[in-house]
Amino acid sequence: MCKIPGMPRLMIFSELLICPVLSIFQTADLTNANLEGANLEGANLKGAKLSQANLKGANLQRAYLRHVNLRDALLDGAKLDGANLLGAIR
Repeated sequence: MCKIPGMPRLMIFSELLICPVLSIFQTADLTNANLEGANLEGANLKGAKLSQANLKGANLQRAYLRHVNLRDALLDGAKLDGANLLGAIR
C-alpha cells in the first residue's frame, strides 16, 4: 500500500503514473512498492520511504533522492546516473 499526503491509499503504483506532477512522491510512504522498470527520471522523491521497495531496472536518473530511505530496497539494474543521494539511508 502506498500512502501519499492528500491522496487516498492506493493499491497499485501504476495508478500514480497518471499524475503529471512527479513531486507528489516527496515524503511519500512507498514501502514495499513494486516500481520495477518504472521511469522516474527527474522525480522529486526527497524524504520518501522506499524501504523494501522493488526498484529493479527503474530509471532514477537525475532524480532527487535526498534523505530517501532505501533500506532493504532491491536496486539491481536501477539507473542512478546524476541522482542526488545525499543523506540517503541504505
